[in-house]
Amino acid sequence: MDSAFGWLIEPLSLPFMQRALLGAVGVSVLCAVVGTFVVLLGLAFIGEGVSHGSLAGLALGFILKLDLLLVSVPFGIGLALLIGYLAERTRTRFDAAVGVVFATSAAVGIALISAVRVFPDLNSYLFGNVLAIRPVDLALLGIAAVVVIAVVLLLQKELILLAFDPEMARVMGVPTRAIYYLLLGLIGLTVIVCLRTLGVILVTALLVIPASAGRQLADRVPTMMLTAVVVSCLSAFGGLLLSYHLSISSGASIVLCSALCFAVSLGLGRRPVRLLPRAA
Repeated sequence: MDSAFGWLIEPLSLPFMQRALLGAVGVSVLCAVVGTFVVLLGLAFIGEGVSHGSLAGLALGFILKLDLLLVSVPFGIGLALLIGYLAERTRTRFDAAVGVVFATSAAVGIALISAVRVFPDLNSYLFGNVLAIRPVDLALLGIAAVVVIAVVLLLQKELILLAFDPEMARVMGVPTRAIYYLLLGLIGLTVIVCLRTLGVILVTALLVIPASAGRQLADRVPTMMLTAVVVSCLSAFGGLLLSYHLSISSGASIVLCSALCFAVSLGLGRRPVRLLPRAA
């Protein structure tokens, strides 16, 4: 019993693990809250588009000798808004718009890096390394979490109505277009601030998997969101422990833990569930 407790507590005695846990929990809550509406609105692929497309922002920050993450934040938000604009104002389907934007932006990033003939170390952004999270990353994550959660809570009813019945939302005078673009901006912000923790390759997973597990288990949107937060935080804690003891990628271990939780939710939530907008 003592050895098992020590296995759980030992990593947390290290300062860098304490910062890592704080960052992982922050990322988990942020992704779960935003991911709820990503799943409900069928926007899962946009996370891939913004994360891969952010390579151009990372390259630009490297060339200008600025903080890569700070440069990538406005760039990532712009990519998300551009995807929404192409899907809304042109004959391009949403999934095709994501593919066009992320492929073009990624190509620009590769071109910029190859043009300067210096190849920066982007491993922490490509694969994630929460164990190396910096104080500035925690500060940016905290600011983003406060902004995103405050907006979601403030506009929760409008977002739910947009997800379930956009036509009724418009009839009721809800500014659906503005809220839709605002949500896309929040998704872009969330993806970028999570890059240091999860990396380009895995950031979409934490947006989608915990929220998908929550949808299996809940029949109300607030309950789904709360379930997603719990699943995401448990995955972050379990993934960090596995990363420390098994010496594997922290981002990968967190995502694998969340995938395990999703598998469990499939067994527990067998009955068909129709989410209802309001809490009972």
